Amino acid sequence: MELICKRQPLNGDNGEVLLAVLGAFGGLPAEDHLRVVNKIAVDGKAILVLAEVYPIRFDLNGTVTLLEKENVRNHIRTGVGAERIVGQTNGTQQLCREPVLHADETTLQVLKEPGRSSTSKSYMWLYRTSGCAKQAVVLYEYQPTRKAEHAEAFLKGFSGWLHADGYQGYHKLPGNIRVVGCWAHARRKFDEALGTLPQEKRKDSPAAMGECYCSQLFKLEQEFAELTPEERYEKRLEQEKPVLDALLSWANEMQARTAPKSALGKAIYYLLEQWPYLTRYLEDGRLELSNNRAE
Repeated sequence: MELICKRQPLNGDNGEVLLAVLGAFGGLPAEDHLRVVNKIAVDGKAILVLAEVYPIRFDLNGTVTLLEKENVRNHIRTGVGAERIVGQTNGTQQLCREPVLHADETTLQVLKEPGRSSTSKSYMWLYRTSGCAKQAVVLYEYQPTRKAEHAEAFLKGFSGWLHADGYQGYHKLPGNIRVVGCWAHARRKFDEALGTLPQEKRKDSPAAMGECYCSQLFKLEQEFAELTPEERYEKRLEQEKPVLDALLSWANEMQARTAPKSALGKAIYYLLEQWPYLTRYLEDGRLELSNNRAE
């Protein structure tokens, strides 16, 4: 693991530029570096502009965390004395010109943040390009709350499809932003319902049936991975739309005879409540089945 950080003064600005070069991580060859250029200032926000797809997080206390989904691989002290990190605005502009984006938010605690206790719950919002983009751009923005107004402000000027999870805040965004739901979340609900059952009762259970429908979609997506967006659009309508129709019919039937507070009942409720967003990926072959790029 190799991390090189240095600060350079910005002419005409009270801040500084932090240049970080990361190499030799997770089996990556040394030449596959991640370069991050940000301005350090003192206005209480944090945004990152990443040139590659390997995510890195700068916390407000100067900590750098290299992230892999559900597994923080490294936690490194940079020695940077600045209290705030603010990214370049051209990264946001570049991001918002894309037709398809992904978003997610996660909780964090910030130590010694002015005006807030160390136990306060804050949020790191992530916005990134999708697989159809020519250049991958990942932006992180620190906010003290999870209010939808933060996403709306950040995405001002964006018009297109936004992959997200089931958080209702994304559904409050303007109509020119079409939210695309996440099938990984829907499948996870059925996996959780399956986990509540004894091993011997899982195989032919309704929870297993729901999980099977979801997994069938993912299997088909793997088969379509090398197709053009236009070809993928047609294949989805031909092969995935019937699976979706069957799943919807099954879910409506099961909901009428499933306890709503049971794990299965919650999985079915999530599926039906999110259905308009979960099926939106059918609108364009560039869209994806899940929001895993941002999770």
